[in-house]
Amino acid sequence: MKFKKPFIYAFCLLTAASPACTDDFMDLAQNPNASEFALPQTLLAPAITDVLKKNMNRAQRINNELMQDHINMGDVEGKIFRYDIRSSESTYMWNNWYIQLANFKDVYKGGAERIRITASDLAGNTYKGIGLICQVWVTSLITDMYGDAPYSEASLGKDRLFLPKFDTQRDIYADMFQKLEEANTLLTTAPNLPAAETSADPVYGGVAANWRKLGNSMYLRLLLRLSNKTSEPMVNDKTVVEKFKEIAETRAATYPIMTVNTDGARINWTGTAPYDNPFATCAPLTGTQ
Repeated sequence: MKFKKPFIYAFCLLTAASPACTDDFMDLAQNPNASEFALPQTLLAPAITDVLKKNMNRAQRINNELMQDHINMGDVEGKIFRYDIRSSESTYMWNNWYIQLANFKDVYKGGAERIRITASDLAGNTYKGIGLICQVWVTSLITDMYGDAPYSEASLGKDRLFLPKFDTQRDIYADMFQKLEEANTLLTTAPNLPAAETSADPVYGGVAANWRKLGNSMYLRLLLRLSNKTSEPMVNDKTVVEKFKEIAETRAATYPIMTVNTDGARINWTGTAPYDNPFATCAPLTGTQ
């Protein structure tokens, strides 16, 4: 079918003049019944429990089965206790830790979005603080196992950055300390999570003060790992030893830490997802034994 040129010109002019496809297009394209960002309360518990499960699985396979402290009931191909070690073992923790690192970054971003949209919703700062502490937790696992690793450019695949640079372990540690400083500041005044969202936090039930203690205790642990690096500043122009003393002694009130057993970070495996223990794979026994 052929059109004459005057018809084509007229159609183009009408299309160009029409405001239907240009005015407020982005507003019309947004779903009013959906959030514009990932809700931190939906990400936190699955991300934390997934990291724990992956750590437990690795401990079972390497610490127990490979060392033959015990063996798996199954005896088929690919069993590590028979030294049939797949190449995926080398990347198992790398891949899974980076997946959840991205989710913890989104927990932080989600908290920031809550503050942006509703300035009075200060629980956003609580999620930001929790997100930072969890990022440091996973990052410390990555760099302590692998050394230099993608960090400053990590988790940017959606921005089409598929080959992130490797940061030095020194730079990674320095930035982890900055994140823990920010988390401590945020959680100093951040409220506890709303009652409707306490179940989103399987560790402390949304109590900001407890997360603050966890973050600062983690701070001391990481500083202790660098305790022999005393000659150069690592944290806000302080050496590792100076910063350790500041947290533990001179400014202890500013950096509360765990002091009693109830401060401990723990998760109870209830059997209901995501709190299903990865080791509990057998059906419960029934009948008379």
